[in-house]
Amino acid sequence: MIDKLKHILKSEGIFIAISLLILSVFLNYNLAIVFIPIVLVYSYYQIIKNNDFTYVIILMLLARSIMGLVIPKNEMSFNVFNFIVNYLPFLIYIFKNLTLDKALIVNNVKTIKFTAMYAFGLIVLSLINVKISYTEWPEEVFPILMFVVLFSQTKPQDLNLNLDTLVKFFRYTFSIAIVLYLLPNFNELQRFVLQEGIIFREPIAELSTTIANILIRNMSYIFDFRILGQIAIIYYLIVFFLNKKSKFLDILLVTSIILSTYSRGPLIILVLVLIPILLRKRFYTFKKIKYMVIAIVLPLIIFKFYNPHETEKDINDTNFMGSFDVTSQDNAISQRGEFMKYAFNKFLEQPIGRGVGTMSSRNADNDIHFYENGELSVTYHQVTDAYYALSLAEKGVIGFLLLFLSCFEIYFERKYLMSFFVSLGFAVNMLGTDIPKEGFFYFVIIVVIFHLNKKSHAITN
Repeated sequence: MIDKLKHILKSEGIFIAISLLILSVFLNYNLAIVFIPIVLVYSYYQIIKNNDFTYVIILMLLARSIMGLVIPKNEMSFNVFNFIVNYLPFLIYIFKNLTLDKALIVNNVKTIKFTAMYAFGLIVLSLINVKISYTEWPEEVFPILMFVVLFSQTKPQDLNLNLDTLVKFFRYTFSIAIVLYLLPNFNELQRFVLQEGIIFREPIAELSTTIANILIRNMSYIFDFRILGQIAIIYYLIVFFLNKKSKFLDILLVTSIILSTYSRGPLIILVLVLIPILLRKRFYTFKKIKYMVIAIVLPLIIFKFYNPHETEKDINDTNFMGSFDVTSQDNAISQRGEFMKYAFNKFLEQPIGRGVGTMSSRNADNDIHFYENGELSVTYHQVTDAYYALSLAEKGVIGFLLLFLSCFEIYFERKYLMSFFVSLGFAVNMLGTDIPKEGFFYFVIIVVIFHLNKKSHAITN
């Protein structure tokens, strides 16, 4: 019995600690300090001792459940632990694997040549107005620079990334996320930690966590429902790549998480990335297809007919389903219409580009007016959720072309059928979501996708 317990702690202990950390963040954030040192020490040990990049990614994914909880509401502590969880693990890994072999670096950079050119372009465009652009560096510039640095030092297929460990991480964390979501007071719990100002260093009172006060949107430990949905897609891609035997549980978790976010973009991507299952050379047996259909349909039925959060209204009282209708005035694209129009007009005025952050930075001088029934309803000062128009205005024609080529280079691999649907899905999602401005989460997304693409020969033969 003792030996069995030791074995469980050795193989599962870190994931149990991570699960308890996430639970403590929502149920009693003062207890998080008990689990944070365990997660940090173990992760740093794996990075330093075993040269494991997996834990660089895990720390980035857990960052918002760590940074503000060591010393709650303390700005210096938040900044220090932001460096400890997001920057330092990456720097340690790079220095441990640093190569000065020019020929090797050149060969590696050739595989990401457009992304390297795009990174250089972002630096140049940032110099136009540093007072504005510096706010966007952690969100948009650092992820691309770090990506280029990482893959200039190593081939993507040789990156020491343990996909089985990531699957186990997602199984634990997504299971906890669903358990928390099913609590009747879940929305109060997630709003409390946001309003306390411990997650984002300052109180977030205006952030909407529902649709029409009816549908509760799951942010979980990512604290962003859209990014959580995108990370769920990454989980699905890893499972698909590994062809895991326990795929039923994984697909069940992925579907449940995406549905609980009520995020349209990840839902569209999920539909697209399910297509290659039916197109694979070694077609699934009826039994496997049956279980996969159940894993997808079961959460749909539960979320349609069971709402753990009390409300007198019905899902039909929201415009959620209508937002998918391209002919509807409330569709997802029309909701960003003024942002797109404003940014595109700025692009026409200056096609060479205005510089990073000129549309999206809180320091920029923008007034975007939204009207309702001919009357001014609200004025925004930043362009958001209109990434293509935003990029045209900020980066100009050349910068936008480099962005497109970089995305094509990262997301698409002609030898890997899945990559086509992934590319299409994320391209559609970027119509209404600023995915490349998601900071370290975007870094995680593009590193995993690029890594899988370059290892795709393992499942395409």
